[in-house]
Amino acid sequence: MERDKQEQCGNSDTGYRRVDDEDGGEVESRNCRLFKCCSYVKSFVTSLYDVSLFREPVYITILTCTFVATFGLNSILTHLVRKGVDNGLNLKQASFTVAMVGIGQIFGRPVLGIIGNLPKMKPSLIWSACLFVCAVLGICSMYIMTFTAQLFIMCVFGASMGGYMVMISVAMAYFLGRNKMGPALSVNFQVVGCSGLISGPISGFLRDHYGDYVVTYWVGGCAILLASGLAFLFIPIDKCVKRRRNKTSKEKHALNNVTNGDINQDLSLASKV
Repeated sequence: MERDKQEQCGNSDTGYRRVDDEDGGEVESRNCRLFKCCSYVKSFVTSLYDVSLFREPVYITILTCTFVATFGLNSILTHLVRKGVDNGLNLKQASFTVAMVGIGQIFGRPVLGIIGNLPKMKPSLIWSACLFVCAVLGICSMYIMTFTAQLFIMCVFGASMGGYMVMISVAMAYFLGRNKMGPALSVNFQVVGCSGLISGPISGFLRDHYGDYVVTYWVGGCAILLASGLAFLFIPIDKCVKRRRNKTSKEKHALNNVTNGDINQDLSLASKV
């Protein structure tokens, strides 16, 4: 008589089963091997990431904002030299505009970082303001092509960009707490890398398709403006989530009090009987 009885083996959470064959030996079923593989993948992912972060709406908004902002910033910076040369600057002058972005960051990062750490200062508002300035200056750089104006625009652009980058860690600590800042930043850096991978080819395609950098810079500027609007929503989203959680906890507390009161009343009645 064939034996087709299945036994649950080892860890019941994996869904891993063995099937007895005709000779009494045990053969792994294909589906159970798949379940076991999935359990390994799940344990690997949970060891790398703090999965609880992805249940935080404000964190998802921060990642989305970072992705969009990185796309816009890279679209502008990637073609900065080539755009300058195409619009009348020589190669040395166009290259110096890139240096001005770095010089602006040298001053923007510490100054805006200190401002963002002030007790009553909201880092998300500084984040939003910095991105707004970057968007406006990035678009204006297409229409003001004198060398002096380009140096000034790129210096302020770099300072605002540096302030935005500093505010990422400050905002993570402000909304998620210092304990979760490390895992949150690690995922955020991966999002920045993914956005940087696609921004260059897309902006280059737009330049080749339209023949100049006007559309490329407008798309990049609008992406940064969208990110600025998302950063402005961090505080309302955080307040809404906290308000809902407080309401839920109060309802559970009230329900527990009612349940405990009913139990105590039943026990008192039973003792009287």
